[in-house]
Amino acid sequence: MFNRWLALCSFVILLILSILLPTLSFAFPTVQKSETFPYDFTFRPISLLVGVASADILVRTSETWAIGPTLGSGSFSVGSWSFRVIDVGGVGVWAPHGIFRDGLYLSPRIEYIAVTGGYTDSVFGNGNASVSLVGVKGLIGYGWFWDSFNIQLGGGLATTLGATTFNLTTNTGNQQTTTYPNATSVLIDFSLGWLF
Repeated sequence: MFNRWLALCSFVILLILSILLPTLSFAFPTVQKSETFPYDFTFRPISLLVGVASADILVRTSETWAIGPTLGSGSFSVGSWSFRVIDVGGVGVWAPHGIFRDGLYLSPRIEYIAVTGGYTDSVFGNGNASVSLVGVKGLIGYGWFWDSFNIQLGGGLATTLGATTFNLTTNTGNQQTTTYPNATSVLIDFSLGWLF
């Protein structure tokens, strides 16, 4: 139920932004002062809905490219489970009209994600679980830049590299390991950024 609510809210926010932002960019002429800034700090506010903070720091490397690290961390609970997430990786952004300028962008990413969790249950007792994976993402989107503030909206695909292993250990010492084949999913990307 929570995932449906989160998906619906995300869709409504993106729909409203996709209608309003192009209108705003025509109503207020954009001054491309962003060309003088070498760095862009961006974060994804939608991930905060589930308790995970996720951000990138991009460094301009050429007229059309920027690269940098992507970091994420947080914790959340589902039922009797509590989870902790760590996400570390690298991101590239190619913008054919110029990096940190209004226009189309393509963004390849590679990330290592580790999730650990534990549960407390009156019937089953206590236990813990862990999963780690390496994933790649490909995004396409549009960025709007005003002075030092920017908004980026896009979508794409994500897939895991190789199989994903899920380890479960109960308080009695029983261990279960399950391996899942690589999976592919559709992504929606919305980020807010500040140039410096």
